[in-house]
Amino acid sequence: MTKADLIAAIAKEAKIPKVSAEKALNAFTASVTKALKKGDKLTLSGCGTFSVAKRRLRTRLESGTSSVANTRQNKTTGFQHVAKPATADKILKSLKINKVSEYAIHNKLSH
Repeated sequence: MTKADLIAAIAKEAKIPKVSAEKALNAFTASVTKALKKGDKLTLSGCGTFSVAKRRLRTRLESGTSSVANTRQNKTTGFQHVAKPATADKILKSLKINKVSEYAIHNKLSH
């Protein structure tokens, strides 16, 4: 699924224009990125957890020279899904989203 496909699916499910769905998706990805850069975990009830982990320092063999080199110890992002995914209704209930707040979000994003 591409980003365009996801935007179309969100727009269809939420019955909102694609422009609003794109703004919502961009806001979501920006929020996740910001939280992960701070080192926070982001848990979506019934869906999974986004997190940042440090990769361990490893040694590798250089192919051309047969010398040993160390890989960098850098950070990587990950997503750990839950064993039994929740339905969309359960996720919305856990986020305490109702029709009134969905309407407010839609109006805020469309302006």
